[in-house]
Amino acid sequence: MQVASKQAVRSKGWRRLSAAVLMVCCGQAASIARADLPPAMDRVPTDAMGAVAIRNLTAFHERVSQYAELFNVDLEAGGFSHMEQLLQTPGLAKDGSAVVVILPHPPEEENQDKYTVVLTPVSDAKAFATSLKAEGEGVMKADLDGTTVYMKDAGGGYVVMGPDEAVVSGFKPAQGSSAKLKQAMGASAVKAADHADVVVYLTMPLVKPGIEAGQQQMKEQGEMVAMMAGGQGDQMAMVSKAAEAMAQNLERDGQAVVAAIGADEFGVTFDLIAQFKEGSSSANQFQVDGSANSIVAALPQVNYLFAGALDTSSPIIKSWMKEAQQQQAQAGGEAIGAWTQIMASMDNVDGVGSMIGLPPGGMMGGMLTASSMFIKTKDPQGFVTGMKAGIEGVNGQQVGQAKAKTSYKAGAVDVAGGKKVDSWEMDIPLDPDDPNAMMMQQAQMMLYGTTGPAGLIGTTDTGVVMTMGKNSLLMGSALESAKTGKGFAGQEVVTPVESKLPGNRVFELYVGVKGIIDMVGPFVAMQTGGAPPKAPDRLAPVALAGSMSGGAVGMHFVVPREVLQTVADLLGQFQADVEDGADEPDADAPAEDKKRSPRF
Repeated sequence: MQVASKQAVRSKGWRRLSAAVLMVCCGQAASIARADLPPAMDRVPTDAMGAVAIRNLTAFHERVSQYAELFNVDLEAGGFSHMEQLLQTPGLAKDGSAVVVILPHPPEEENQDKYTVVLTPVSDAKAFATSLKAEGEGVMKADLDGTTVYMKDAGGGYVVMGPDEAVVSGFKPAQGSSAKLKQAMGASAVKAADHADVVVYLTMPLVKPGIEAGQQQMKEQGEMVAMMAGGQGDQMAMVSKAAEAMAQNLERDGQAVVAAIGADEFGVTFDLIAQFKEGSSSANQFQVDGSANSIVAALPQVNYLFAGALDTSSPIIKSWMKEAQQQQAQAGGEAIGAWTQIMASMDNVDGVGSMIGLPPGGMMGGMLTASSMFIKTKDPQGFVTGMKAGIEGVNGQQVGQAKAKTSYKAGAVDVAGGKKVDSWEMDIPLDPDDPNAMMMQQAQMMLYGTTGPAGLIGTTDTGVVMTMGKNSLLMGSALESAKTGKGFAGQEVVTPVESKLPGNRVFELYVGVKGIIDMVGPFVAMQTGGAPPKAPDRLAPVALAGSMSGGAVGMHFVVPREVLQTVADLLGQFQADVEDGADEPDADAPAEDKKRSPRF
């Protein structure tokens, strides 16, 4: 028991030291050149199970401090203090590249930490060892803040360090291994890693245990959600099965998983990419050169909550959409609306863009009343005809104890440019005998406002434009953007964010942080008694995108620094307002307490 306890202490200490090295991921200066993999990856053995490489150890403290200060993060936690001590060590090459290497080991091995080593860049290996008071010859032993670490001069400007003497002694750094690592990572991951400050490379033996655990968790959660969803349980189960199938494909055909992280003056980027084995069924599927950016560009320039696009032009995505439609039909139940018609017209639909604008009635008065959609289709008029038939087909149908009322009027509304567009509206009564009727009525009010589902439909040469709510100004703007393709994506605050994403993305989503703050501001003010939170007049969005090219699947995130700064400022304001409210004297408080002024 005593041996196990010491081993646990050493293991914990080694993790802290490794984490200290990794803390640099947030601390790279914007001026650091990025044109290839971090140099230390060239020394990673090709049979390594994983590696976490850092491009440059310089100027990290300032960057970490800046980002940590935004949210009052304690830099003494998470191994940062160890990293700071390491950077002050004589003999360390502070401008060098470092890498944590996970060496091959039996899956049943309990103490897996002993197979982890750190290649630390040095300008003087002897001075580095001396400053750490390392003892011995060849493989030396040092005590780092109560953690026993073994080290040796690995040559080429590196010292290898690790918690196990035998592993450190037998470790031999590779030379020129970047080429083989790039091949394993895949072209998509390499492109992201070439411009990242930190690169995490994991082979499937490391990833598979997590996949298996995740599959079981997804299965259990899917069953629970399906049970709670009642009539929508079949649809929920389909989503769960799709996620489970993706995990199974990764476990069967996966080659490597790569994460690329960058932080600079603009903000933080994060790319997560799974590369599949060449020739596998999964790799053959993921050969899509997407252009979701051209579809989102057709959306209007308005204050928004969310804006996104999906490129459905490739045969594989069309087949997936048709399969989903078939599963929906098998699950039972009839549905009407834009997505129903999109699925039915998938052979002609090459992309869908959608935007949820800032609702004029606030967050409780019709969340979708300022939304718009662009459907890129080879047959715009055929799509409109299908929508008209679907809406009119529901009119008069029995729903519980009442009948549905729908209407569709062609050319009923004039918009900018002298163009006439169609209008539609629905009144789907709720069954009073349904125990969920009251909740469903409240949900409808929240989504559609007091008027219920209604909207406008118009066409361009390349597609169909739809709005939720009969807002002719919004429809006019949406038609113009769809016609010119110079709408949403052409905004000055969007362009820099978009430039951080890969060009071949299949889908993309932009989170309008300004719109969300503007919407929730009055509600927050009511809760705190303070002033409504206010966002800057010009605030870049947060972006999420997906790619499926080169036999790989990738998720890509961009969070601008100005968004982090704004959120941090608002959180501080919120906390201050809450504290100020708490400091207000009670009506029944003693007179001396009432004389106190509130902190605000």
